Amino acid sequence: MKTKKLFARLAIILFFVASALVAEESGVFGGNAVGYGTPHIKVSNVSGDTSKTDYNGITFAFIAGYKQFFTPNFGLRYYINVNTIGKDVGQKFRGTLMDYGVNIDMLYNFIARPNANLGFFLGAGAGANTWGKDIGKDIADSKNVKKTAFSAGLNFGLRSVFAKHYGLEIAARVPFTKTTIFDGDNGGQKIKMTGSYDYNVELRYIFNF
Repeated sequence: MKTKKLFARLAIILFFVASALVAEESGVFGGNAVGYGTPHIKVSNVSGDTSKTDYNGITFAFIAGYKQFFTPNFGLRYYINVNTIGKDVGQKFRGTLMDYGVNIDMLYNFIARPNANLGFFLGAGAGANTWGKDIGKDIADSKNVKKTAFSAGLNFGLRSVFAKHYGLEIAARVPFTKTTIFDGDNGGQKIKMTGSYDYNVELRYIFNF
């Protein structure tokens, strides 16, 4: 009876050791991304009239940070991001919005194998948004045009790691905040201009060092 219990305990220990051997490793990572973003500008006046201009376009992004696994399936990652959303104007890419900041994501792998992992992530980020030079250029009181402000948002998506070092992710970000670009008198009319985006979706390529 004692022998059976001993073997059972050894089996449990070996199971966890084997699981650790196939786990995704902690370490530094970096990556690039391309996707689609939906920034827009709203202008409202005291009469209640509102106009909206969409600047939907291509997103280019860079991320870098550190991931830390506590079990074969569960971990956290801490990273910086720089995203530029813009659109083609003729043959030239013109940036409309830059989003940058620091992030923390929870990682969960529902498939963990020696050379491949598949899972999801959920987290949040905080930083700033900076709008492009064309935004607010028609406002006479240019000194009170504010193009950079605090930004925070929700991060989520699917992620995979293959051959230990390479990863692909489908990532989305939904912001919590808006930027008040201008709130005051413009040519004798009081207006309020705000900038925001509904979401940003991108495909990321990740290299794990």
